[in-house]
Amino acid sequence: MTRSGSRQLRHVLVLEDIQGRRALSLDAATYSLGRDPQNSILLPSNSISRQHALLLRVPVPSGYRYRILDGNIQGKRSTNGIRVNGIPCTSQDLEDGDLIEFGPDTKARYYCREIAEEEVELYAESLEYRSIKAKIVSQQSTNLFGGDRVLLLQPHEYQRSGVFRPGIPHPVLGLIFQNQCYYCERLLGTDLEEAIEHCRNRLEHPLEEREFCVLVQDEYGYRLALHQPQLVSVPYDSFLATTCQQMRRDIRVQDRRWRLRKLEKCFLGSDAVTWLANHFQISRPEAVQVGQECLQRRLFFHVLGKPNFVEDQYYRFREDSGPEKQVVG
Repeated sequence: MTRSGSRQLRHVLVLEDIQGRRALSLDAATYSLGRDPQNSILLPSNSISRQHALLLRVPVPSGYRYRILDGNIQGKRSTNGIRVNGIPCTSQDLEDGDLIEFGPDTKARYYCREIAEEEVELYAESLEYRSIKAKIVSQQSTNLFGGDRVLLLQPHEYQRSGVFRPGIPHPVLGLIFQNQCYYCERLLGTDLEEAIEHCRNRLEHPLEEREFCVLVQDEYGYRLALHQPQLVSVPYDSFLATTCQQMRRDIRVQDRRWRLRKLEKCFLGSDAVTWLANHFQISRPEAVQVGQECLQRRLFFHVLGKPNFVEDQYYRFREDSGPEKQVVG
């Protein structure tokens, strides 16, 4: 009698391209995919970029999962992009059965299932099945996403929040992840490998007792978010309202002339952007985004009621009345 092997959670990528159909077993921390032969997983089609995509192993309570990112490790996007289940995306956590399209003649199906050893052997008979363990992006990346505690978060995985830090009289930008409060540090840039190394160094050399950090990705790049037990969260709407009250005290709010018309008690968008960027140590594009969120919450208004926040327009705080009643050309 043959003893049945134990079932294990296995990650398999079934590729279909100009070379046919083949199955790859995934277990390393990082894989690069593209037309260049130096990639971990070669996609030999002219519709595929030299470095088309990355697969990153991300820890979860049940073990780990894989996340696919469009482009290379420096953050450069591929020419034709990727689609997951028919939807264009730049980053996506993969689920069992997801279909990934890299180009018109290159696609893959991702599987994450409990499979016994004998079932793997049967599966291998039906497809060219192999384990990819070489040519990962870097050994450093394997160590970071493997044994260490580095977590890379996407915007849908956390909630934005204000955070009170000890010794700072006003709340700062932060987030809530798994019911824990984090404050955000300055943007690190768009190079993923450098951001991972920065996060690893902070994990190995924390500045506070019981400190923990995660790596956060958004449309501007990567940054560290740090959890410390003494942090206190503030609901994001309340945080923005408090921010606007303080900004109103600090920036120039005055009567101005525009097209022969007097605009009372207003401020210039660029003054608000400069204040927000300095106050929160963020970039100007990020400050514009915060300003847009304040505008959407009617904490201030465009003097003519326009819906977008831009640097070269005039705005008026809610406390100083609303938009002009009449719009003149």
